[in-house]
Amino acid sequence: MKRLALAALIGALATACNGIGAYQPWPAHVSAAAKPASPLRAPEGSALLVVIQSKPQGSGNGRFTVFERSEPVAQFDEETASWTAAELSAGEHQFYVRTWASDFCTRVDATVAAGKVYVLDLNPQFASGPTDSIFGNAAFRDRPNAGALALLPYVATDRPAAAKELTGHARQLSDCIEHANAARAKAPQAAHTLGFDEIDFTTPGK
Repeated sequence: MKRLALAALIGALATACNGIGAYQPWPAHVSAAAKPASPLRAPEGSALLVVIQSKPQGSGNGRFTVFERSEPVAQFDEETASWTAAELSAGEHQFYVRTWASDFCTRVDATVAAGKVYVLDLNPQFASGPTDSIFGNAAFRDRPNAGALALLPYVATDRPAAAKELTGHARQLSDCIEHANAARAKAPQAAHTLGFDEIDFTTPGK
């Protein structure tokens, strides 16, 4: 009986150790950059995605990585509220958001149109201050959040470095997608469709 119990304990420990790799934050390949000119508009023939980290995760809680399958969209460090923008092709998109672990990934969908600007807010459920949470969240906004664009610094993602990061964590990437898709299937949501012709963040109250 003792041998069976010991074998079970060893098996559990082995399983835990094998899963440790999934519980690691990915580096964020971001740097401060010049803010785009206002009003913000989509490139001709494309859509524009604005991603805002208005409430940072807080030190030690994992950096945000937003991606589509194996294509990086945006990254953010843990302690700096900021925003960035990425060009999108028109059509359906599935965005995956990872912070500390693949088990905590979330997915948000959008159907975007050329010529429109869309705003994705990270951790929108927190009213103020760092989140102090390893559970990330994301939601598309029905308002342009021009105030955040005016006040927060702009960051650029080193896309080749971010893409290499995703390739180097292929198993964790797959786990992230699997967990997010399963959660989405349990609580289906319609794809976001509301975009803006432009966002004027020089006069955010206008």
